[in-house]
Amino acid sequence: MRRVNTRKEEDMLTKHALEKKRLPKIQKSEMKTRQQLFKQSLRISQMITPEQERDKIRQVILCICKE
Repeated sequence: MRRVNTRKEEDMLTKHALEKKRLPKIQKSEMKTRQQLFKQSLRISQMITPEQERDKIRQVILCICKE
């Protein structure tokens, strides 16, 4: 019985380590997706110049990073 529990615990620890390692990649990809959606919504809602668009995106990214 101890062997089974030990094996399960080892499996859980390895899964946890892998997930912890993958988390930054997942967060980066989600951030990119959110950024693309935000860009699209800006283009749809307003007619702005590319320079104004970059400024607004920078502001949003700074707000996200502060959280």
